[in-house]
Amino acid sequence: MKNIYILLISILPVLSSAQKSDKDCKALRHGTFEIYQSGKKLGLVYRKDQVQIEKYEEMNKLTYVKSEADKCDYVLSDYLKRKRKGLMSFEVIYTWVSKGVYEYKAKPVGLDVAYLEGGKIIKMSNSIPKEYRKKFKELSKIDH
Repeated sequence: MKNIYILLISILPVLSSAQKSDKDCKALRHGTFEIYQSGKKLGLVYRKDQVQIEKYEEMNKLTYVKSEADKCDYVLSDYLKRKRKGLMSFEVIYTWVSKGVYEYKAKPVGLDVAYLEGGKIIKMSNSIPKEYRKKFKELSKIDH
């Protein structure tokens, strides 16, 4: 009987930590993510520090985005602004659903429109593939 109590006491901290929510969205700050909209996979997002690289399924190019985060509220804007005019920023608010899974709502910044987009982002890994780590390094050299 004593062994059962010891076993329960040792398992409880593990179970409680496994069920903790990420209300501050810390897991979204770095890693590799899949992004979904209306249940369809749109592509992959790689995040490091205040930069994210987006690779969409139906496009043969990468998008470089500057991300400014305050817990679960992000403002995403074109990283290479000076080279491409007329692109807008988006405010994205994430809500924790379960471990590594977040829902998001995105709306344009500075426009008085009722446009609101939503979906899901799923953390696939804390690591970033080598080819994208190189791109982050290149981007860090650009004065923007």
